[in-house]
Amino acid sequence: MAGGISFVGAGTTGAASCSTNWNEWQIGARTQWNVTKDFYMGVDVVYYKLETASAGAIVNFSAVGAQPTGLRTIADQDAMAVRYRWHRDIVP
Repeated sequence: MAGGISFVGAGTTGAASCSTNWNEWQIGARTQWNVTKDFYMGVDVVYYKLETASAGAIVNFSAVGAQPTGLRTIADQDAMAVRYRWHRDIVP
């Protein structure tokens, strides 16, 4: 086998314990302040959430490329991104 994933633990064997019922969502906001007619500043904020179907499962990863081998626990993931903007229009 070149590489892959196998579930480890009581009552879990291979793909039989793998669920495809996962969820992904995001929410964000943007605000902008026009300081003058040709200069503005703004802030963008976004929150991302990945709800895995196999939360809490322990898996054994076999090495493929840069992915190291070993046991890992699957968990939900989330991230937040913030971007600040300053912009000046030079063309009327």
